[in-house]
Amino acid sequence: MNIVICDDDEVSRNQIEEVCKELGEINGCDIISCASGEELLEMNLSEVKLLVLDVEMEGASGIEVKNRLEENGEIAIIFLTSHSERMKDAFGKNVFGFLKKPIELESFKEIVRRIDNVQRLNKKISINLCTGEIKIIKISDIMYIEANGHYVWFQCGHKKEFVDYGMIYWENVLDSTIFVKVDRSHIVNMYHFFLKENRLLSKTGTIIDVPRRKKDVIKQKMLEFAINYTK
Repeated sequence: MNIVICDDDEVSRNQIEEVCKELGEINGCDIISCASGEELLEMNLSEVKLLVLDVEMEGASGIEVKNRLEENGEIAIIFLTSHSERMKDAFGKNVFGFLKKPIELESFKEIVRRIDNVQRLNKKISINLCTGEIKIIKISDIMYIEANGHYVWFQCGHKKEFVDYGMIYWENVLDSTIFVKVDRSHIVNMYHFFLKENRLLSKTGTIIDVPRRKKDVIKQKMLEFAINYTK
């Protein structure tokens, strides 16, 4: 997760950078600092996953920067402020949290964890279709994977995408914090399902029976997903 820190206060920038370095989950990533909104907007942000952005800056404010970035990007934003009354102006689709200066490691760590999980759901993967076509698909668009005889398909909304490779391959490739294998024929995306008694139910009405021997395991996985994948 590459991080940009944008704050016109040098002392604050240095403190935030130290907090980032302390956070084990992002050790080894690139941490870039800049001193103004104008400088930030001139940067190539294509590889940036997280922006730690001061609300109050000279020139382009953090709110102006956020509005510009939301026009064509999906960079997650954590706002910094010394004045909590400014928070009401800083909400947005990519804003994951607000921290008061000086920031605390545990509060920052919790927001970064949530951002990482949401970005996992929004990650795109390539799948080889039986037609020979390669398709790019977002993880959150996959409802479940089903096998029937020699065929395996991804159920994406009301559309089936028939794919190469068998269930064992997809079980090993897909993120196990998001997907769970129910039986030999089904791997479900927990984002789309909830567990009721011995069944997994989706919002669109899909019902998948859960084997008795797997109920406790799947219940625990669904609980972990609910705790971790919440914005």
